[in-house]
Amino acid sequence: MASGERPAYRSFEELRRDNDSFRKYYQAQELVAVDEFPAFMEAMRTVLPTNFRITGSRQQAVDIREQIMTEFVPYLRSISIEGVDVEPPHPLAWYPHNFGWQFTIPRIALKKSAELSKFHSFL
Repeated sequence: MASGERPAYRSFEELRRDNDSFRKYYQAQELVAVDEFPAFMEAMRTVLPTNFRITGSRQQAVDIREQIMTEFVPYLRSISIEGVDVEPPHPLAWYPHNFGWQFTIPRIALKKSAELSKFHSFL
C-alpha cells in the first residue's frame, strides 16, 4: 500500500475486535472479578447501534423528521448489504417528538456502504 492510500474495505464482520494492550489494561484495573473478565471482554466487543438526533428550528426539525420517515425509511427497507436485509432506523420512544433515532447498522458500515451513502450524506 502506497503512502496515503486507505486499506481496502473489509466487511465490518471481518474486523478483528481483540487487542492485547486493551485486554491487559482492563485486567490491570481489576474492574471485574477474574471469572467475569471473559464476559466483560465479550460485552466490550458488542457492536453498538448508530444513534442520531434531529436539531434545528422547530419547523426545520419537523421537515427533516418527515423526510426520514417518508423517503429514507422506505428506501432502507428495500435494500440489503452483503446479503443481509437492512433494518431501517426507528425513532427512540423516550426522545421527544421522534427527534432521536437508532439504526442497527454500525457507524463504520454506514460510512463505507455504497447502498447507504445517500443516507449517510443526508445525516
